[in-house]
Amino acid sequence: MQTSDGFVVFSGSHISTEDDNTVPQVLKERKKTVKLDENGNLIDNMPFSSPSYAAMFVIGKSANGLVSWKDENGKTLKDLELNK
Repeated sequence: MQTSDGFVVFSGSHISTEDDNTVPQVLKERKKTVKLDENGNLIDNMPFSSPSYAAMFVIGKSANGLVSWKDENGKTLKDLELNK
């Protein structure tokens, strides 16, 4: 969810437990402290400064959040922002 402060990944979202070398160190460190359930799902909502940081945190590799995040109809965040 996009907010005035950035982007929020909701609790219950599945998070990759491994990161490749394209993920910034700050996200790798943050992942070490996150609370996950036994299935690798977030326990709490997680705020991020950008949709790209949120996407990289979730998938564990470099990502462009404007095209990685999609709504239930398959429209990218970029498409949704262009059509405001």
